[in-house]
Amino acid sequence: MLQTEEFALTALSLSPVITAADLPGFARERAERGARVIRPDGPEVRIALGEDALDRANGGPDVLRRQLEHLRQVAAMPNVRFRVLSRSTTAGIVPALVCPFTLLEVESKTLAYVESLTRSDYIKASAPYVTAFEQAWNIAISEDESAAILGDRIADRNYS
Repeated sequence: MLQTEEFALTALSLSPVITAADLPGFARERAERGARVIRPDGPEVRIALGEDALDRANGGPDVLRRQLEHLRQVAAMPNVRFRVLSRSTTAGIVPALVCPFTLLEVESKTLAYVESLTRSDYIKASAPYVTAFEQAWNIAISEDESAAILGDRIADRNYS
């Protein structure tokens, strides 16, 4: 949901189940799906992202810099709250980072959207995912500190 098309293309490029010919379409769909949900006039969104994701240089440093700039734009949206699970503050492995997921609230029901190597699925029995997200959200650093980390990562990658 947070990937730019360019970042998604490089992230999916080593997939054993997506052919090279299909890669651009999958990357575009991934970016468009995120843009439909995460937009300034969209629903309220809370994002808890592991700090390691800020260092994953899929496609090289320029692609990562543009991805980080996209995350900064998302985090600045009035309806978005963005926190980083800092390596320095997370004690051990946080369940929400082991199995990435998205929670969707639709008509007072919460669904968990989970992607794996070969498929994606909506899970109706989402209580464990809600608990894992709340745990991650509470452990994550503040929104201001998260914005500062994001800004520092972007500054580290600006070569101009």
